Amino acid sequence: MASTPIRNYVKKQILAQGGYSVLVARMRAGETLPDMARTFFRPDGIAINRRTLGWLMHKEPGIRLAMHAAVTEWRSQSEWTRRQQRKAIHAEQSARIIRARLALDGPETFQQRTYLAHVASLTTTGRSEYGPLARPPLPRAVMPAPVVAPPEPEPLPPPKRQDVEWDEVRPWCHACESGECQHVKREYTRRAQAYADDKERNQPRIIRGLV
Repeated sequence: MASTPIRNYVKKQILAQGGYSVLVARMRAGETLPDMARTFFRPDGIAINRRTLGWLMHKEPGIRLAMHAAVTEWRSQSEWTRRQQRKAIHAEQSARIIRARLALDGPETFQQRTYLAHVASLTTTGRSEYGPLARPPLPRAVMPAPVVAPPEPEPLPPPKRQDVEWDEVRPWCHACESGECQHVKREYTRRAQAYADDKERNQPRIIRGLV
């Protein structure tokens, strides 16, 4: 096939950069297939696309599980860390392409050493507290806890009556809750005495000696 020389040429570049394990490490550091594909070239000097690189990686035995584990580990990081790591990757994209072009005709040890150092720097950048040229996250405003008003005390019951409710048919003492206690008898005596005093006071006076 016409594409076989291209794939063999790309395979040599992959092996020169450390093999498929280095590509998996680059995915774990945050690089995507399109980003990695721009660092591999055809014999005419044009970069390959992501489909070609994905096809070559999927042909490697056991690479699918390693790629899935690398993507899962990448997504398990915080959103802030992933954003800063991707910013660092995009900032160094031109330099990575230039390094890949310069290392095409150089010794394999130089090319492998270059990309191993690049992957190590990306991993360190992603796991640092703040990425390069990144501003620390603004502190979140802490809202004060709402003040809960204490519950209103229950109203006290009205005081219990202690007097005698007088009724000539059925008097009742609220203190003893009875109608035949000493308080009722005393109230009866008081009312009888008051009635007698009032009757004596209203009687007409008889003036003796004038008859």
